[in-house]
Amino acid sequence: MTSSFLDSMIPREHISDMNQFDFVCDIVEKKDRYTLSGELPGCNVKNVDIKMDKDNNLHVSAHKSTKHEEEDQSRDGRMKWHAIERSSGRVERIFTLPEGADPEKVEASMKDGILTIDVKKKPEAIGEPKVEEEGMKTIPIKAQ
Repeated sequence: MTSSFLDSMIPREHISDMNQFDFVCDIVEKKDRYTLSGELPGCNVKNVDIKMDKDNNLHVSAHKSTKHEEEDQSRDGRMKWHAIERSSGRVERIFTLPEGADPEKVEASMKDGILTIDVKKKPEAIGEPKVEEEGMKTIPIKAQ
């Protein structure tokens, strides 16, 4: 008896958890920054959105879709879907930035389905003197 690739597929009831779209993320602290790195396989960079709210929460959202509409399946009877296991949908994660993070210095990049977000630390959080206002200089006071 011959076996087709369909006979070897995992039964649908066993793959229900496989069809989830999640943004799993690693968070690393370095001397001068926090780096968030997460997987968004199949997402186009145009469908990824990163925003910062007034409370220093970093919002990361993305969406992806796979086309498998009914009209594409059997309108002319030449195509029949046997399995749809690729995930689609929308995901959003919210990260509260730590006290030492600088919400004005956030950079993001995406390559090969990996989103990387660098959040620089404030100068005072890494032991550097606080940046002074432009044109102003602090005059140290000597104790006598």
